[in-house]
Amino acid sequence: MPTLKNERAWQQPLIPAHQVRIGDLARTPNGQEWEVRELPKRRNGGQTIEARVQRPGDPRTLTTMSWPSAEMIHVRRPTKPPAAF
Repeated sequence: MPTLKNERAWQQPLIPAHQVRIGDLARTPNGQEWEVRELPKRRNGGQTIEARVQRPGDPRTLTTMSWPSAEMIHVRRPTKPPAAF
């Protein structure tokens, strides 16, 4: 169950999907948190943003996620750059 502190962290403004960066933590509508692992790509003439994501700390969950480029999504940015792997 999310703590009050975690819920406050998600009260940040939404950003357009085309501004997603490597290392961002994106939150899905069902509350799951996914870490962007590769540089997002534009598809369908720039109307769709596609990125490789994984659950933080679990490389077995690597998958692809996509959003309409104008969609506003919850993203939390880490305070330090992601570690090289």
